[in-house]
Amino acid sequence: MSITIDDGYIQKATLYNKTAIATFEGKLQIIDMSREIKNTVATTIHDGYTYVPMEFFVEFLNDITIENNVIKIAPSKAELCTINME
Repeated sequence: MSITIDDGYIQKATLYNKTAIATFEGKLQIIDMSREIKNTVATTIHDGYTYVPMEFFVEFLNDITIENNVIKIAPSKAELCTINME
């Protein structure tokens, strides 16, 4: 049994029940973000819920902080630069 988490634009990760392995698949054409990581504990899927260690979220979401049992996830940041070609 496995679960896939997809951020919708950069990457997706597949976690496998009762293993510590998470397989990442990158979606960017110029940067290969595909990789496999080993979490400190195994993923557990039970009654429709998936339990993973906190470090998985650091790897998947990058810009997060964990402080006093509170997880803060920074919003995605995007900047559009336009050039006037006149």
